Amino acid sequence: MTFLRKNKKWLVLSLVGVMAVASGGAATLVGCGPFSDVSGPQCTFVLELYYLGIAAGTSATTFDPTANVTRGQVAVFMGAAINVLKRNENPFRVATRNNNNIINADYEDYATANTNFPNGFCTDGGNSYVANQGNNKIDVYDNGFGSGAIFSFTTVTSNNRLACNGTYLWATSVYGTTVKRINLHTGVVQDPWITLPAGTGDIANAGFTLAVTTNTGLSVFNSGGLGIVNVPLGGVTYGVVVDQNGNFWANTDTELKRVSQGGVVTATVTLSATNGTNGYYPVFDGAAIWVPLGPNGIDIVSSGGVVIDHRPISDGGPGTVGVQGGGFDGRHVWFAFYGDYGCGGTAGTLVLAYEASTHAPTQAIGEFCSDGAPYTLGFDGRYMHALTYKAAGKHYMW
Repeated sequence: MTFLRKNKKWLVLSLVGVMAVASGGAATLVGCGPFSDVSGPQCTFVLELYYLGIAAGTSATTFDPTANVTRGQVAVFMGAAINVLKRNENPFRVATRNNNNIINADYEDYATANTNFPNGFCTDGGNSYVANQGNNKIDVYDNGFGSGAIFSFTTVTSNNRLACNGTYLWATSVYGTTVKRINLHTGVVQDPWITLPAGTGDIANAGFTLAVTTNTGLSVFNSGGLGIVNVPLGGVTYGVVVDQNGNFWANTDTELKRVSQGGVVTATVTLSATNGTNGYYPVFDGAAIWVPLGPNGIDIVSSGGVVIDHRPISDGGPGTVGVQGGGFDGRHVWFAFYGDYGCGGTAGTLVLAYEASTHAPTQAIGEFCSDGAPYTLGFDGRYMHALTYKAAGKHYMW
């Protein structure tokens, strides 16, 4: 495992890794990005479709480039491509775009004056969005430029977690009862948009269906806000992700449950340990769900509903006291640990990468002191983002 500190060497090596992912370079990758069966001139186009969300692989490591395509698959590809075009033609985004921001030398702290307990992240391919729990702001970032926020939306109430699709941005309230919706073409903010059971937390989007965690379970409804089904899951539900089949996976204190888009529980997985009330947001890597368990490490669950591995909290090194949220970049699953790390207390942040195929820890980025608990990581197709949860929160990119 290689540990890189936050300095120019860290910046250069991180950028080399990012460029290798973008180009399919053989220096750091086997095959083409996550795909072992793609090579040659196809690679650039396959990765473009993959990172734009137009075409996924047939598995976590295969694209199956010689397979036939069904009419249903063509419909999915074309619909996703149309969404990309809509994002690029979005008049509201273009009107607010500003590419004149200067990139900080160490890729640290892209927070704005609005930043206050940043906790929500999503990307629609063109922009990325960061929600702040401490105020009513959602910051907008232009993907690929590494610049500061180009715009901020203001809602009526404070924001928590985010989902987006290029047309709409959805935000939950801070453990409240409402979900807000922002039209990304017009900038119109609807707050409130719909009302759900108390404790609204994480949110995930599966095509035209959304799911929101609450104090009692999971609320599932279509992207128009209709057909709400409140699914009891036996207690407070912390995080939710979507798998390759469009199923939602939501974790409570002791269990991970698979829920269909119709609101039916189809699998229940008993986790190897409790989440210690701090194991919030799971990650799907194309084949398995990684569930953070706070001070108890990380469980890795197959999409069939079996705990297939466990990573201990000691992966974060001496002084680690918890792990909370993560993100997936197509090859690595990244998780944010918090602990001492020589910071003289328990306020440090360490971001650790795992190889998705082997579950082995491979690299750690930075040892940041006094940054608060890093609840949220997200990948925008080029950069990984990490948000540190405090009043003057920071937004790291690499």
